[in-house]
Amino acid sequence: MFVKIKNYLSRKISTKSKERFEYQFQKGKWDGLSHVDDLARYSIIAGYCSHFKKNASLLDVGCAQGVLQDRLIKVDFTNIVGIDFSEEGIRMAQPKSDNITRFEVGDMNKWKSNEMFDIIVFNESLYYADDHLAVLKRFENQLNKGGIFIISMFDRKNSPELWEDIETNYGILHQTKITNPHGTFWNVKVFEVKN
Repeated sequence: MFVKIKNYLSRKISTKSKERFEYQFQKGKWDGLSHVDDLARYSIIAGYCSHFKKNASLLDVGCAQGVLQDRLIKVDFTNIVGIDFSEEGIRMAQPKSDNITRFEVGDMNKWKSNEMFDIIVFNESLYYADDHLAVLKRFENQLNKGGIFIISMFDRKNSPELWEDIETNYGILHQTKITNPHGTFWNVKVFEVKN
């Protein structure tokens, strides 16, 4: 009986993404983001941020528990905002808040702010968007002139078509492919808005 209930709950949780993510954060599934196997990806993203923009404002869309903020050189930034639709992820990120860094619960498909940013990062989050191009277009309105998107995606079944869509609509400034010792690889790309 217990196994049937557990299987039923698993199916119910997996069908509702917000509840699934909350459950996964509570059970520690996302704790691996801080593991050394993900260090290169976060370091590349942080390096791109520092290289392309100094004294920048940054928005981290899908920040989870704020792992990227651990890799950033804070003197390069005037403002850092992390959003994630997981309340549990944001709760875990809150201790990293300081005078320039804050975290808030927000769904990338709906979140709006009057703030403008020099850098908007989608680190392993864009493929969870309802419509990836619509999300980018909406966030484009929150980029300062000359602002950039930094997008990281794990090699998934739909990644090639997502990259093709993005590269058709935005100018690529740089890209890096990262592979960890387990053969998992990511592409990290920097984009500018085409005029």
